[in-house]
Amino acid sequence: MMKPIYLFPLFLVALIVPSSWLYGQNSKIVYGNFVYQNEVYQYKCEKNSSEIYQFSISTLEPASQWSGFKVEDVDFALDYITKTYPARTPQSDSLVRVLGAIKSVLNQQAVWTVQVSYVDSLIKQVKGVEEKDTNWQKLGISPLLAAYKGFLTTNKSKNQSKVKITSGLEVEVFRTNFRNALAEVAVSEELPSVEEANDLANQVYYSILARIEFTDDEPVTAHVLLKKKYVDVVFMVPAVQLDPNKPKRKIKKEIRKGTGHETLVPVTVRCEITRVSLEFDEGTLKNILIDVIPSVKEYNDQFQNTTIRFRNNMPISISSKFDPDKFKKHHILISNSRELQQNLLVLARTKYPGYRFNDSRVKTYSDNQANIVLSEILDLQIILENDKEDYSPANCVVELTPTKPVMELKKEKRSKILTVVGFTDFVGLNSDNPNGLVQFEAYKRINISTLNIKGFFGIQLLKQGASYTGFLNYLRPRFAWNKIEENNKYLYFNASQIDSTRTLDSGQLAFKYNPLKVFQYRIFSLQLDLNLFTWNLPNKKLGFGVNAFVNYGNTLIADSLSFENGNFSNLGTRNTRNMGTAMTGLDLYCDIKSDSRYGFSAGWNPGYIKVWEHNFLPDPRYRRLIMRYYVNAFIKTNDNSKLFFRFSVQHTHKDYRNHYYQAQLGYIIDIFSSSGSAGNHVTTPPRP
Repeated sequence: MMKPIYLFPLFLVALIVPSSWLYGQNSKIVYGNFVYQNEVYQYKCEKNSSEIYQFSISTLEPASQWSGFKVEDVDFALDYITKTYPARTPQSDSLVRVLGAIKSVLNQQAVWTVQVSYVDSLIKQVKGVEEKDTNWQKLGISPLLAAYKGFLTTNKSKNQSKVKITSGLEVEVFRTNFRNALAEVAVSEELPSVEEANDLANQVYYSILARIEFTDDEPVTAHVLLKKKYVDVVFMVPAVQLDPNKPKRKIKKEIRKGTGHETLVPVTVRCEITRVSLEFDEGTLKNILIDVIPSVKEYNDQFQNTTIRFRNNMPISISSKFDPDKFKKHHILISNSRELQQNLLVLARTKYPGYRFNDSRVKTYSDNQANIVLSEILDLQIILENDKEDYSPANCVVELTPTKPVMELKKEKRSKILTVVGFTDFVGLNSDNPNGLVQFEAYKRINISTLNIKGFFGIQLLKQGASYTGFLNYLRPRFAWNKIEENNKYLYFNASQIDSTRTLDSGQLAFKYNPLKVFQYRIFSLQLDLNLFTWNLPNKKLGFGVNAFVNYGNTLIADSLSFENGNFSNLGTRNTRNMGTAMTGLDLYCDIKSDSRYGFSAGWNPGYIKVWEHNFLPDPRYRRLIMRYYVNAFIKTNDNSKLFFRFSVQHTHKDYRNHYYQAQLGYIIDIFSSSGSAGNHVTTPPRP
């Protein structure tokens, strides 16, 4: 029979070797950037399993709709309409409203959103008037409206060329496709010469060729893309609608005292996205920070390029292939718009002349009304692979900007699929104690459900947004192997532990065992942890959780006794065999997450143990419920070294005298790297 000591390397080989086949990808996508005329362009090249290549160029800077238009043109048209239609008609009011929206865009102020169908109808009416009145033709209103329609439809997302499809990646064909694609999306009216375009094409071509043929140890699992450079944000401004039946003096008094009927009016502000920071953690988008600059003249004059930040309250699941479809349900909330709130009054008074506004009320109004829908600005494009349902990347932080709008998200290196930690037991260094001199643990976290809900299972025990709960988050298989000092390797049974009644009845030696001793002398164990739930309190830097586990272990036992013809005797030789044990229980823990360089955790781990060995019965003096209490700590000494400390106490239920303890120092081992590099991500060892 194979000795247990050999199971450890076989376990590693069986888990790791198949990964070389699991990471095969039939198709590959390459994203990149290049600069032309001080504008950043993004390219995408996709190769499928049939060696068909698709190439396109895009830019977050939309094609300009306003070439040749000035604010004076709009003012001239507005003045003419006001003088021509002094009595004001519904048609003239509609036209004035849309021209006012156009003026706000040209002035880089708040955007007054108008439906495209409404603009279409207005264009038809204006063209009808222009056919009959030559003065209207001179106003140039139709081209203005057409430009505004284009602004509404194309300025909200990136400008992309048509996809160029080829059966191979030949340099001459690529140059032609590159020139044609660039001409379709170029922001500048001045196109490059053939020679300049070919130089750019050559740089892009060889970059694509190198990356598309490169086999990476960290396979790409998804691409995250910034979809646009500008986003429209709706701010709600408190106001009081004027009542024509009330005296103005009374209305002003109500506004000043805040006793009037208050309502909220929307003001839409176009914002330029400067940076999107994303933290990916265990199958979720844990933190999202979106920095924007509002296109509001009064704000820009006062605060220049000071950004306003939006952030999420709780992690967003990204591990499932359906998770990116749910981005439209996630609203990223504003966190600091107090300065902008002061400038919204100017815009609100211009747009809503039938309302009155209390300056102090606007300045103190809650920020939480303004938000950005995640799907408007962010896209997560997963890479399909066989035998794969978890599309989450390795834990990392990435940053997207208009000059770098796409990032590859990769799985962990093959050497990091399995985490191996080596521990030295300070107590076991004493030859009188059987604790493991050296202990190795290998484990892997497997995401199940990465969804989270607000509060504690929806119950807001703390301030809203200050906590969130996940349930059935992961499975964690793990293997532990103990190298015990040779003289204390076996759990010995002597005559005092014989169960005389059972021995006489069965005719075979039967022993009474101490459950804690059987647990303490285990040589190896296999365990499966199932996360039941985690409750995270980011403002308190705390996390609480409960895991369930099942465990199988093996203990080496020995005795030198025999029972024949009703008599006990000492053989003088050693009988040895393996004793199998099964254990089930819970793990209740608390994590302290103050810094990525160090951390602490503590917990309580009750488990019920059962022995799978004939003629061995539990000693009635001891219970089979084993209680474990532990404290873990880790410190990241540098980017490639992580030390762990663990202290634990084990005893049988309601019997504190029957106990033992361990004090261990551990180090993460990179079993597939000669350099011993452990990577940048700190992995907390599992609880004992």
